[in-house]
Amino acid sequence: MQSSGVSPDIWSYNTLITGLCHGGKVRTAQSLLSEMQSSGASPDKFTYNSILDGLCRSGRINEAIELFGSMEDKGLGTDIWSFNILINGVCRSGDFVKAKELFCEISDKGLAPNTVTYTTLISAVCKLGMSLEAEKLIREMENKGCVPSAVTYDIIVKGLLEEKHVAKALEFVKEMRGRKFSLSNAVKSLLINSLSADQLENIGFPVD
Repeated sequence: MQSSGVSPDIWSYNTLITGLCHGGKVRTAQSLLSEMQSSGASPDKFTYNSILDGLCRSGRINEAIELFGSMEDKGLGTDIWSFNILINGVCRSGDFVKAKELFCEISDKGLAPNTVTYTTLISAVCKLGMSLEAEKLIREMENKGCVPSAVTYDIIVKGLLEEKHVAKALEFVKEMRGRKFSLSNAVKSLLINSLSADQLENIGFPVD
C-alpha cells in the first residue's frame, strides 16, 4: 500500500485485513498486519479479532490460541468477541474441553458471556449428543439476563428431538412461540415427523 504513495490509516488497514480474512487469505492478512506495524500504525483489538476469526475459519486453531494470548501480552486485552470467535473455532474443531476452559476464563477477565457465547456452546453440546446439558446452559443464560435468540431455540429443539426428548423439546417450542420466534423449516419438519397429528394440534402448531 505504501509503495503507491498512500499512507493508510488504521481504518483502511482494518478494512483490508477483514476482507482478506473473510476471503480465506489469512496469510496475506498477516503480512499486511506486519506492514501495518512496520509503518508505525498501531493494530487495535478489531485488527486482531479479524485475524483471529480468519485463523479459526481456516482451521488453524493452535495459531489462533497463540494470537489470542498475545493480545494480552501486547496490552490490548481481549473482549467478549475475541472469546466468542475462539470458542466457536475450538468448538468447530471438536475440542469442547478447551471451549469450556475459555468460557470459564470470561468472568476472570471481568467480562460476561452474551447470547452468542451461550448459543455457540449449546450448539457444541447438542452436536455431542448432550442436549440435556444444553438445556442447563440455556437456563443458565436466562438466569444471567441473556435472552435466547431464535437460533438458540432452533438448535436446542433440534438436539432434543434428535435424542427423543420430545416433551422437553415441546416446552421450548411453546416458550419460543411465546417470544414470537419461529423454527427453521428443517427443524419444523423434524418436529412434525416426531409428533402425531393430535400432538401437533394440542400445541396449536401449524403443519401447513
